[in-house]
Amino acid sequence: MCAPTERVLEALDREGWAFAEVKDEALVGALRRAAARLWRAGRFAPARIGRARTRAPSIRADWIAWVDEGMDPALDRYLAWLEELRASANARWWLGAWEVEAHFARYPPGGGYAMHWDNPQGREDRQLTVILYLNRGWRPGDGGALVLETARGRVRILPEAGRIVAFFSALFRHGVMRCARPRWSLAAWLRRRRELFASPRAF
Repeated sequence: MCAPTERVLEALDREGWAFAEVKDEALVGALRRAAARLWRAGRFAPARIGRARTRAPSIRADWIAWVDEGMDPALDRYLAWLEELRASANARWWLGAWEVEAHFARYPPGGGYAMHWDNPQGREDRQLTVILYLNRGWRPGDGGALVLETARGRVRILPEAGRIVAFFSALFRHGVMRCARPRWSLAAWLRRRRELFASPRAF
């Protein structure tokens, strides 16, 4: 088990978002090394906005590499946990989330991501957002905090290695503050199948 699934689900029930930690430092380190290998191999591409049409570094500065099963043993283990989470979330809330999509992300120094929603306007395919951070020894002065708009105000979470943040994609606007050093993460979405897109739901 990568993270306490039931604890994550209970927090999502209470607040709509959850914070957890992966205690397996070896797994987190292996994922960080897998991301670095893909970076060195030129597998990352600049992220885009507007349904992947526009490159706008002043709004979104990260580079991303989509991942699949079979690319790396550590990645397979983490994706298996996401599948466990997906099945449990479907059983609990009838989300209709039948797929997991995920990518590594790397923000360069000075990069960030303006406040945004994870679903493009008029879409609701992404049901749950799950972000794992891969940065050892991250300090407040390094910037790069996740900013999550909640009912109790804005929450800022530093991207320290092993931290997981999960939230209902349709409920929370969020962003990334500018970072002073390279910032690595593994972002995933539990989503509906593409052919099942529907109009936005009122939560």
